[in-house]
Amino acid sequence: MNQRLRGIIAALRLDGCLQKLTNAFAQHFKTAEKGTLMSDLHAFGSSPELGLEEPSNAPKKLDRRTSELLEAYEKKIGSQAMGSHPEVTLVQTWQRGIRLGVKHKKFGRGGVTFSSFNHIRQDSYVAVRQSALSDWHAARIQEIFTYTHRGPTAEMIGRTETYFLVERFKELTETDALYDPYRKHQLVAGRLYYDAFEDNFELIPLKGILCHLACTPFENAPFESKCIHALPLDRVRLLSLLQPSLA
Repeated sequence: MNQRLRGIIAALRLDGCLQKLTNAFAQHFKTAEKGTLMSDLHAFGSSPELGLEEPSNAPKKLDRRTSELLEAYEKKIGSQAMGSHPEVTLVQTWQRGIRLGVKHKKFGRGGVTFSSFNHIRQDSYVAVRQSALSDWHAARIQEIFTYTHRGPTAEMIGRTETYFLVERFKELTETDALYDPYRKHQLVAGRLYYDAFEDNFELIPLKGILCHLACTPFENAPFESKCIHALPLDRVRLLSLLQPSLA
């Protein structure tokens, strides 16, 4: 019911105290805290938004780090295509030339906004997909950009995709993970990570972004390293599983 609350309220003619109640409800849920936004409440609407939420800029040269990550990602796509379809041939010139992309501050999907850390901090914490479909890892978005591919396969030429440059939170060691009270119930309770990031950035395609995270300090760990509790907010994650075409 809550997911379509806006449409239900808009369709009703409410007078007096009921109208005051709905106005107060809408005002209360305009907070920036994830999981309470009005957009989160009706994220399962019949026409979820999908796209960049700002005017497009002219493509510019991507920095060396991003270019190298893109090249590695495209090589992986090419290898996978060759492995599953031997008849596929790779475009020989796709690695040549300067890589041009368009950077963005935010991206909208299912009524929810994902943002770079420098733009809106609370919208930058996300759960990213692991190799196992049901697994995830806590991360923070540093950059969002779109890129038009020149390969590596003929099918990829001219395809424009959205990518996220993220920093992963550091996993607990096996010893410290034994003291994580959430790990046994991580589907609903999240898990602990060190309050620090891996040294290397990672390139994540749109389908690899599952949902926002609620990140809060965890002060009861019996070891010295500072920790955070990462809890996935699964409305967008569930939407991506139910409607794979949006991922």
